[in-house]
Amino acid sequence: MTNVAAALTSLTQDLESVLQDLTSFGEKVTIPHGVLIPAITRHLASTETSDRAIKALSILLSLGNVVGDNSFAATMFLHQNAAGVFENICKVGVVLSRHPDLSYTGTSR
Repeated sequence: MTNVAAALTSLTQDLESVLQDLTSFGEKVTIPHGVLIPAITRHLASTETSDRAIKALSILLSLGNVVGDNSFAATMFLHQNAAGVFENICKVGVVLSRHPDLSYTGTSR
């Protein structure tokens, strides 16, 4: 799982760099939405990779929104296991909210 976590981190960093220069979206995001979304979402169920998968998805969906490409969001919602994907995202949110170091308390430390 270490390799998967590293790959998801690298993907997230690459997507964040594209977000800084939107003119390169078409050149740099070359993996089709029907391949990329399932490749990321399958790692949501693992506690070792779910946080990185969520971050990669959030950046990818934000990027698609900014450039006006809703194919990634549509694939997310029309995914054959969309209900399972959203369930896994909610589970991660619950786990994070219970973690004392990761939950938002509303105060700065």
